[in-house]
Amino acid sequence: RVLRSIYNLRNKRGVGHLSEVNPNIIDSTFILNACNWILAEIIRIKSELAIEDCKKIINGLVERNLPIIYDNNDIIRVLDTSLNTKQQLLLILYHRGDLVTVEELLIYTEYSNSSVFKNKILKDLHKKRFIEYRNNTCEITPLGLKEVEKIVQATDFA
Repeated sequence: RVLRSIYNLRNKRGVGHLSEVNPNIIDSTFILNACNWILAEIIRIKSELAIEDCKKIINGLVERNLPIIYDNNDIIRVLDTSLNTKQQLLLILYHRGDLVTVEELLIYTEYSNSSVFKNKILKDLHKKRFIEYRNNTCEITPLGLKEVEKIVQATDFA
């Protein structure tokens, strides 16, 4: 059904769009996300790779695109400087979608005191269950995802 909707949208381009608003960006966003979903499903169902390898591939397909995040593959920055370090951490973890080392997070947030960072900020987020923090790595939890949604809605970047 998803393939059929992509096919119909592509073939009927211009027929159903009679308004003055150009729908190309909306259509292309739908098509891109639908194709990513289809590929992720094929990998999930037919892949003979290890579970962790499948997760990495699927997470790569399902890119988390937030305009509040700058990522040039070397560095990640949160562009809204009014956000506190905890909020920035959650956004970065959401954007990455996988395990991130404490050292990487220190670089991304430009936080200078690593002991305060680990003992107060990360442990507090872990205690609230927004992140899973262990073995010097962090990962966002479903509760953290909900918090990210609140942060994004409250910013001018939403």
